[in-house]
Amino acid sequence: MRSHGPTFALRQIATTLRQGDIVFGNCEGVLSDIGLDESNIDTMEFRGLPAFAKALADSGFTTINIANNHVGEYGPQVMHDTIRNLEKAGIDVVGLRGKTQTAKPLVREVKGLRIGWLAYTWIVSKNMAEDQRALSWAKGDEIPREVALLRDKVDFLIVSAHWGREFVAVPSQNVINHAHAIAEAGADLVLGHHPHVLQGWETVGGKCVIVYSLGNFVFDEWQWKLRKTALFCCTIASGKVHNPQFVPLTINRKFQPELARMGQAARILRDIDTSTKAINDPALCHLRDDARAVKVEAQFRRRILQKQILFLAASIGRMGPRIAYQKLRRRVPMLPNWLQG
Repeated sequence: MRSHGPTFALRQIATTLRQGDIVFGNCEGVLSDIGLDESNIDTMEFRGLPAFAKALADSGFTTINIANNHVGEYGPQVMHDTIRNLEKAGIDVVGLRGKTQTAKPLVREVKGLRIGWLAYTWIVSKNMAEDQRALSWAKGDEIPREVALLRDKVDFLIVSAHWGREFVAVPSQNVINHAHAIAEAGADLVLGHHPHVLQGWETVGGKCVIVYSLGNFVFDEWQWKLRKTALFCCTIASGKVHNPQFVPLTINRKFQPELARMGQAARILRDIDTSTKAINDPALCHLRDDARAVKVEAQFRRRILQKQILFLAASIGRMGPRIAYQKLRRRVPMLPNWLQG
């Protein structure tokens, strides 16, 4: 992005995004140069250029969630600089802690409709105490009450949820239970994120649409499983979701999301359908088991670690030898520290 400009990452998908009146995303990191040292990987991961905030706005984004487990990794100063950069670009930020409740609500009028937002995270960064004070960190049971409080003040209510296990294609029963409680309290649309893979969706009570995981979008993952993704699109009319659909995407070798080709698109939609079937089918309840989700996540993490040395070798040209070596040394700590800092 420093070579090609801050709009580079969204260049292949911006035209599609600009078609939306409301375009939502989860900012899984910071957009700030505070504390940045480009010779030290410990200051660079999950960090984007401050100018990317304007690139997001110019590409169509209207609302960004920051309630997640990475926006607080560099401390409150960098977190709040990220929020300032997003708001300066004209983007609404959700995911901050409220004064009298867990989530600070957002209400915006869009084409005559009052759209309400609440955003929550079940997971925070290593700076746990600071994150819990600043972000709408939740245990889950308190969310239905806050949804009910906002329900009568808006025409349409969206809840953003950072939840679940990473790399698991089917949401666990615990996540499904929270989602159903949120729907029954009055939410119209629930948008989930955190697992890094697409999960299925469902409609609860004939009204609330729940999308359990939106997968990755702009993210420098290299494994094919983590580069299959999609946009979720819908129309809001008469206080309900109409025409819900997924637009299949792939993340290319330059880590840009782009519209998937026909064969890839069909496979992505089949994956979503498979996960969707597993969400409520009694015969597939074993796929929703919480303990199973823990095991699947752990197994995938082990596979990533086993292949990462090969990936680092292939990425030296992109990262440079210093950063690649620093990442390698994390996996092999007995290596000398001669390229750190």
